[in-house]
Amino acid sequence: MQVQSINSVILKEHSALSGREIKDSKKPCEGCYTTSVFSKGMSGLAFGMAAPVKTFFEKEIMEQPKVLEKLAKKFFPKTGGINMDLNITPGQMAKVKRIIILASGSSKNAGEMARNFIENITNLPVAVESASEFMDRKNPPLNATEDIGIFISQSGKTGDTLKALRQLKSKNVNTISITNNPESLIATTSNSHVSIEAGEENAVAATKTVTSSIYTLMALGLKLAELQEKSINEDIIGNLRTVPAEIKRMLKDTKGVKQAAEQIAKAENIYYYAKNSNVGAVKEGALKLTETTGKRVIADSSTEALHGTFASIKPENPVLQVVAGDTWSDTLIDSGNDIREISKKRNVKSPIIIREYGYGNEYNRINEIMKDFNPVYIDIPYSWEDVTPIYTTVRMQQITNEVTKKLGIKPDNGGGFLTKYRQNITM
Repeated sequence: MQVQSINSVILKEHSALSGREIKDSKKPCEGCYTTSVFSKGMSGLAFGMAAPVKTFFEKEIMEQPKVLEKLAKKFFPKTGGINMDLNITPGQMAKVKRIIILASGSSKNAGEMARNFIENITNLPVAVESASEFMDRKNPPLNATEDIGIFISQSGKTGDTLKALRQLKSKNVNTISITNNPESLIATTSNSHVSIEAGEENAVAATKTVTSSIYTLMALGLKLAELQEKSINEDIIGNLRTVPAEIKRMLKDTKGVKQAAEQIAKAENIYYYAKNSNVGAVKEGALKLTETTGKRVIADSSTEALHGTFASIKPENPVLQVVAGDTWSDTLIDSGNDIREISKKRNVKSPIIIREYGYGNEYNRINEIMKDFNPVYIDIPYSWEDVTPIYTTVRMQQITNEVTKKLGIKPDNGGGFLTKYRQNITM
């Protein structure tokens, strides 16, 4: 199935999405470091949801459609190309041979989720590295004209990311920062800055700043391709434009999420698997669950797991697999075969599967592959494969939120596990 036909189906089915929106009583500031609509309290409804939210973690999950809708309108106007100001000329971009993404924590996970998208759009290799580890290398290979450095920091103050930025600046490498604060040191130090405009985030476990970072990275990839004077497929932009509405729809669908949370809440050891772009998404999901509940979560490529690490799985351990991929790629079938093998060899009776909802043969193939098991299915929208990590990330946030509810844990301070540690660290 071609992307264009998928877009037309999605737009036709979901163009009439409805829901009450709570308006901020204060006029939003210019730029992006704005106060969120619930920063003064959490009574009321969250962007079309039927029940009041009780934690910052939950309300910030619910804010994501509104935040991403704002970014979609900003980056993808109806005319005029990709709306993003970068201090890079087409002549400079023609010389670029490598893109390096440097970040930490959730921001690094966002980079891993966007890597394939940027590589496929620009046809340039993209390296994603830990800012702290990169900073500690004595002589990393850098080329002032052939490299571009992208630095992601939610606060714009992350210490190791700032040091890595300064290291590349000292080598005259062109640098781009992505932050939630245009006045921050990372934003003002880099050659170019792009704001994620997520508003204030209060929960320790980042949510809307992560999805906004992924989305912004994808828009940045399109802008770099535009500077390369490449022809940009409008269907890809169409896929990104539909993301806010699709997430709004997903947030109302929690049946599979709650079933998965039932399994996970009872276990201490949990396994999250995926392939390609979604490996970063399961790493992010594992981070959310661990930092809010203290549970041990293994997150990896499912094919790598079959090389040996899956041997620690016991029948009582929840196992989640993301099964997503385009008709023209092997990702979907490989992912399905991986979870079938893992379930069979480790006696997993009810694996949790995040899959794209019912379009075409892909959906039916997964049903056939898993017919001998009793999977819990969680659906995400059908999209270009490299866009799916945004949806997976939201589903993983929802799972974590439901698990904290079942355990009676307050997620806003990291479940009490990370509060003291985080007091002196800016993400």
